[in-house]
Amino acid sequence: MILFYTFVTYYTFTGPLKPVHTDVADAKCLTNWWASILYLNTVIEPNKMCIGWGWYLSDDFQFFLVTPFIIYFMYRVPIGGSIISVVMVVFSSAIASGMSARDDVSFGMFQLYQSYGVGVICGYILWKLQGRLSYSKVVNLCLWAVSGAIMLAILYGPFEIESGGRIATVAEAAIYNGWSRTAWSLALGYIILACCLGRGGRVNELLSWSGFVPLSRLTYCAYLVHPVIMTICSFSQKQLAVWSISKLVYMFATYTILAYAVAFPFSLVFEVPFMLIDRKYLTGRLKFI
Repeated sequence: MILFYTFVTYYTFTGPLKPVHTDVADAKCLTNWWASILYLNTVIEPNKMCIGWGWYLSDDFQFFLVTPFIIYFMYRVPIGGSIISVVMVVFSSAIASGMSARDDVSFGMFQLYQSYGVGVICGYILWKLQGRLSYSKVVNLCLWAVSGAIMLAILYGPFEIESGGRIATVAEAAIYNGWSRTAWSLALGYIILACCLGRGGRVNELLSWSGFVPLSRLTYCAYLVHPVIMTICSFSQKQLAVWSISKLVYMFATYTILAYAVAFPFSLVFEVPFMLIDRKYLTGRLKFI
């Protein structure tokens, strides 16, 4: 992906926005490509990051390295481990709020751990419950309502600000940027818990639809290729874009379809072979995907 984006993408640009005085799409990849491969691009010169959307891969890998120690501690000392996990999520949210207040935009693992941490806690709860938890339908409906309200508030709460009605205050920006991921993860966490505990109803049936399985296996590759597709389309634009709701819907649908269409062969060539090797030599099982 780094090689293609750096050296090939540039030659697909056909519009007047095509960069000049260069023959690569991203000059930063000429020097910092190795940091992205080693998942250190959020630590080593993050302001010169190759493939900017790769910050997520770096953070996710760093979380993966730390998580076994957290889970082991939660297993050995349940109360102490759970408290530490909660404190880490709160601490991460507080750091993100503070950095937002200083207008410091970065992608370090400490300020983006909230969602991952909530996921670890939800996974631990599922393991402890072993699929068994008895509570009333009223409580379940209330928790579903609270989860839905939180998600709607996060999505549509900043509408006035995002639409240009006013400028967010420093406090508003800090609170939203620091705690919105945590709140969203908690709401989504309950939905997952409810579905796993048999309290999901029609939502669980929808999310368990087998038609999502092929798409779910392409999400990683779709994430990797979709910014490249958007970059190619943007730098090949030959006229001014008139923004409207219909234009945004059209672009969203087009980019989504193209991302998954490109992700399919990309996954077959680069991802699936490693998955098969992993299943054969690490798990001792090799089966058709």
